[in-house]
Amino acid sequence: MNSNPRSDAELLSDIYKSVRSGADNLCTVTPKITDRFMLTEVTSQIERYSEYAKKTEKMMRERSLAPREPSFASRLISRGAIAVGSFPGTGRSEIAGMIARGENRDARRLGEKLEKCSREGCHPDVSSLCREVIGFELNGAEKMKDYLS
Repeated sequence: MNSNPRSDAELLSDIYKSVRSGADNLCTVTPKITDRFMLTEVTSQIERYSEYAKKTEKMMRERSLAPREPSFASRLISRGAIAVGSFPGTGRSEIAGMIARGENRDARRLGEKLEKCSREGCHPDVSSLCREVIGFELNGAEKMKDYLS
């Protein structure tokens, strides 16, 4: 099956929004993390999300696509959910659970988008990047299990 430029654009856009949101959400919760090992892990994940954002942006620009940041409304909703889920006194277990749920949810959403793109025709580089990001998010969620009580 040939690559469908529209499917590639849609999947790249979804990957970009996912990795930007992931980094933004982790940055929002970072000040609430008191466990130094967990903070190190989350900081490492933020760096990887940033690397994926750069890689995705490069692939988009190669296709003359302009990356779009997650909408203000979606960022506001995410930050509100983080604020509600991590009120003062929230422990590392609750924060780790919130991070793991978010990464699992995002990996599932990207998986669904990848299936759709694959049916419509997707460039191997784009689908490979998507699988890589899905694996990263699932791995990150798995690592958060170490911080659950």
